[in-house]
Amino acid sequence: MERFPARLPAPLKEALDRKARALGTSMNELVVIGVRNVVEGSDLIVAPSGVVDAHEDLVLFAIEGEIGPTKGIARHYMESGQPRLGALIYWFAAQMQTDPREKAKELVRSAGQIRDLSRPIAIALLRAALECNPASDVAKSRLGQILHYEGDHAGAKAMLESVRADDNYARLSYGWSCLELAGEDQEAARSATAEIAVSLRRWALGDSSPVSRNKWINQVARLKDRGSQFQQAVEDLINYSNDNASWKPINMAEIQPHTKPESPDLNPQSISDQV
Repeated sequence: MERFPARLPAPLKEALDRKARALGTSMNELVVIGVRNVVEGSDLIVAPSGVVDAHEDLVLFAIEGEIGPTKGIARHYMESGQPRLGALIYWFAAQMQTDPREKAKELVRSAGQIRDLSRPIAIALLRAALECNPASDVAKSRLGQILHYEGDHAGAKAMLESVRADDNYARLSYGWSCLELAGEDQEAARSATAEIAVSLRRWALGDSSPVSRNKWINQVARLKDRGSQFQQAVEDLINYSNDNASWKPINMAEIQPHTKPESPDLNPQSISDQV
């Protein structure tokens, strides 16, 4: 194989590294497959190396209706670079629960396993969880945040409206979706901005992580990018952060243009991880 050096933007290289590790392969193999896809139009499928079959005893236990071994098989395939197969087996494992609420919890956990690799599958699992237990706020929160990231703002708003008071990240996604839906309605835009501001103030008050600080700045940058009518809200948020947050002070020069929403945080401190 001939060497062909390529320059990648740092964010793309990081994303490629995460994808390769999740699939149990190398960045080089993914690049080769991607180039082949461009040149030949072939499907982007990674054939994992060294994947072994599930243990016979685990399969027997699963057939006999034991959920633990079934989830073990699912985890095996998730970790072996076959996440879609793993997600399917997680779904089968959830069907073994007789209590609808427990079934919903299993489906939410399964969605968390596959979310970064296949959002359509995660969405399907979360919708299935809500069919089992329509009262599951954790399923509503996770589904609504993913729908917001995917651009389904009406769906996100409907899903997050009832949980935003308890889940700050749900409130943030709810606010952004409402702002996208507001259009020229100034009153709706002001209401949506207030939702975003409340969420960001709570975030600044309760998190001291430098990584979290950068994500917080990106959210404020999204607001600044929307125009001069949001300038006062941006300044108020920066002042609030500098008065109350544990992270280092923020200056306006750090608020750089931001063009796309971040992946749903699903922060472990929010309701969305309280399964």
